Amino acid sequence: MASNHTQHYALNRWDLEDQIVMDDFNEDNAKIDAALHDNAAALSALQTALGSGGQNARVAFGSYVGDGTYGPSHPNSLQFDFTPVFVYVVENDNHQKSPMVRGCTETNSTYGDKITLVWTDHGVSWYTATDVTNPHLNQNNRNNEVYYWIAVGY
Repeated sequence: MASNHTQHYALNRWDLEDQIVMDDFNEDNAKIDAALHDNAAALSALQTALGSGGQNARVAFGSYVGDGTYGPSHPNSLQFDFTPVFVYVVENDNHQKSPMVRGCTETNSTYGDKITLVWTDHGVSWYTATDVTNPHLNQNNRNNEVYYWIAVGY
């Protein structure tokens, strides 16, 4: 039987004169197994909290070139590897700007016309009505125009 134990897990430590007993090894193995299991669970929880399952802020940005289409049949959309909560699209010349906030089902174009928003877990789509003046401009989709966007989410 061991006469000493380790500081943190109280594992058996034998001196030269101690009798070695199988139960000591079995007890140590059970402690080690439990500690490894607890550490693996804690690491998994930490990875979830820091990664895609957590609520940490994520930011992405980019651009696209408009193709001139518009309306409910031709929405614009952006997809992300996180859940967006705020998306801001701006035309290259900074004239048309569209802020989009998760939970809102519409926003207004710079021209004052309604833009309908459709949110998914990892993206947003938007379109404008076809009966407004310059719908492709309202929808941020003027043919061959560059648009820049930034998205914040978790």
